[in-house]
Amino acid sequence: MWDEHRQLTAVRRGTRQVRYGYDGLGRRVFKQTDDETRWFYWQGDMLAGEVASAGTPPLQARSLFDTGNRLKRQRMQAQLYSAVREYVYYPGSFQPLALLTRHDDMRQSFHYHCDPNGAPVRLTSLKGDIVWSVQQGAWGEKGTVHSNRIENPLRFQGQYYDAETGLHYNRHRYY
Repeated sequence: MWDEHRQLTAVRRGTRQVRYGYDGLGRRVFKQTDDETRWFYWQGDMLAGEVASAGTPPLQARSLFDTGNRLKRQRMQAQLYSAVREYVYYPGSFQPLALLTRHDDMRQSFHYHCDPNGAPVRLTSLKGDIVWSVQQGAWGEKGTVHSNRIENPLRFQGQYYDAETGLHYNRHRYY
């Protein structure tokens, strides 16, 4: 399903459904499946990070009143901070440089190796182990993933691979 702004809001395949939400600037801010909810954080048009939580949205709302009796909502997100993924880019580009992850209290850093077009072709650990690699076409055509020890959704510059649909989210459009 697409909304009036031509943004993908839901996909249904059999009994499985995926929902998407966007902010006022048209950037995707969440993706919800039966298994998890993934929140996306942006710095301008650059994807700065994401967090995923199993099952339904982990946010619990509490009603609080301030001195003016205006209803306020406070969201509890503490458990999300234990599983954050942050993306670091070369200055002034969409070419990824590093992936910083945190799971519980364990932090890890991975380095991107990109082709001349700026598309990631390898992701290595600090020890130099290849944890993800792909062979793709010169114009960003979908390639074969050869090593997949870590999830890496970043593809051609500015693109985020959406496994549920097989499409690439390119900041404001799906291809």
